[in-house]
Amino acid sequence: FTKSHLAQWMTTRRKPTPFPINLSVPVHTELSPNPRGVALIITPWNVPIQMVLNPLIDALAAGNVVVIKMSERSLASTQLFTQLLTSGEYIDQN
Repeated sequence: FTKSHLAQWMTTRRKPTPFPINLSVPVHTELSPNPRGVALIITPWNVPIQMVLNPLIDALAAGNVVVIKMSERSLASTQLFTQLLTSGEYIDQN
């Protein structure tokens, strides 16, 4: 869903402009999506993968940097997720 709608979400859109102060100057308003910065995702121990993937996809699609803090109680899930993310197969390392 995210991949198919990303181009639409990232386009610059025109929005209604509030009443201008100077009527002789043409005014228009544009909404341009920009990344906000760094997103921190902290996961619980009982559903670590599901609670990481949804916000991870949304944050990466928005252009943000993501820091993931997995639970210390879910070692196998943490190792699997680390292996998948650092392999370069799913996320480009550049």
